[in-house]
Amino acid sequence: MVISYVDRGNLSIAAPSIMRDFRIQPATMGVLLSAFFWTYAAFQIPAGALVDRFGVRKAYAGGFLAWSIASASIALSRGTSDIIGMRVVLGVAESIGPLASISFIRNSFAGKDQGLPTSIYIAGQNIGPALGALLGAILVDRFGWRMMFAITGLGGLIWLPGWLFATT
Repeated sequence: MVISYVDRGNLSIAAPSIMRDFRIQPATMGVLLSAFFWTYAAFQIPAGALVDRFGVRKAYAGGFLAWSIASASIALSRGTSDIIGMRVVLGVAESIGPLASISFIRNSFAGKDQGLPTSIYIAGQNIGPALGALLGAILVDRFGWRMMFAITGLGGLIWLPGWLFATT
């Protein structure tokens, strides 16, 4: 969840630079910032069905791969429509994360033992934005907004093989 929250918050960190580079007005940036939530909210129920049908491991791995690539792809944007498109994909793919996480906890821990894993999950939701803001600001300052998206999007993929191995 830390990686998910880093990726979803990147646009807010990069917003001033992107607005300058693409000459975007504040209202248009509002559309870009909200595009993630259009599909994230709309796909909660279908994502839950995907987790039930394909299992936590496959659904989470597919969602994680898709959202990492979508986030990294923003680095290649030529304008607002590219960013909107990738943010919409990011919302669809990330909608799987919370549902898969909750399902994993429910399936892997007895009722009386779910407190700690649930608190770790919730901590990830809070650490992600804090870490993302810090890391994102450093990356934008040193390398620019495009590299920030590439590094955080593709960098998160380092976690995926280890998670797949651990959940075998």
